[in-house]
Amino acid sequence: LTEIILKAIRRLSWNLLVFAMGPLFGHDYQGGPYFEVFSTQGKNPVANWKFTAKPAKKVYEKNVKSYVYCCEGGPTNKMQLPKDDKQSLALVQPFLVFQLYLLEGHQFSLELSVSDSAGTRRRILFSTNFTEIKRTPLHCQIPLKSVRCNLWTNLVLPLPELVGRNFKGHTYQSVELIAVGTVCKLRKIFSLRHLPPGLDRPTTHPLTRDHSSAREPIPKACDFAQGTECTTLLFELDEDAGTTSLPEANARLGAASVRDAADTALHNDTAHNHGARSTASSGDLSHVGSGHIPPIRAHHVTSQGNADGTGLA
Repeated sequence: LTEIILKAIRRLSWNLLVFAMGPLFGHDYQGGPYFEVFSTQGKNPVANWKFTAKPAKKVYEKNVKSYVYCCEGGPTNKMQLPKDDKQSLALVQPFLVFQLYLLEGHQFSLELSVSDSAGTRRRILFSTNFTEIKRTPLHCQIPLKSVRCNLWTNLVLPLPELVGRNFKGHTYQSVELIAVGTVCKLRKIFSLRHLPPGLDRPTTHPLTRDHSSAREPIPKACDFAQGTECTTLLFELDEDAGTTSLPEANARLGAASVRDAADTALHNDTAHNHGARSTASSGDLSHVGSGHIPPIRAHHVTSQGNADGTGLA
């Protein structure tokens, strides 16, 4: 009986501590051009992260002139921020950027827990194994087919659009949890107050295009170093239910390179019989319904490196 009471006291003390701490970034200023969520710099960059199985390895990547974390292992392995499920992030800027490197032939998954204007939490899951978009009132799974493998990418997620179009009648308020699955290399995560220039198109949804009339380049503190071969991709839902469009990005190798973007139509993935494999890749998604929304349109742009030839490691 004494042991049970002590366990209850410890559990209550931890819950009170988490409540007292409040959101991880709730007291930080997020009104600037960007807000850094994760960086590989510092003594222990993953102090606030939880690893479900195999911890990610920190290695130096010559191509980007900085350290990165290599997320490896099985489909259930992931790194989650914040460490405690009872805590939240309270990230409020409208665009969330992941600097990723995906490996060809390997699956990858990404999960966001977001709050709407009413304070309700909703879950958005992305996976390269998903073949169709499915949603329920509180969950949505989205195929991630547009990110190019073997190339460093600024993956820009337009949060107001993702919430507004997947959960009809609800408005994005904040990101509360981020989970990065295998297999990938991760350099940075940061949010932006404005969309980077050159990403939006006439087909860009108003929730993304009109969220702010201003456009700002990715800050030097967040961008890849000069000479890095990389691209920037805006993730969007496509109005055309028949195809997934992918304007091809020309990788950057130095700021002086000039490249043209070309549109390439991709065939719609109709392999519905792969649903079981998709579910297994991201954990239990048996609760996700069978409702469909249009597939993905991705826009790539070649971002410019630091003009002074320097880059933040």
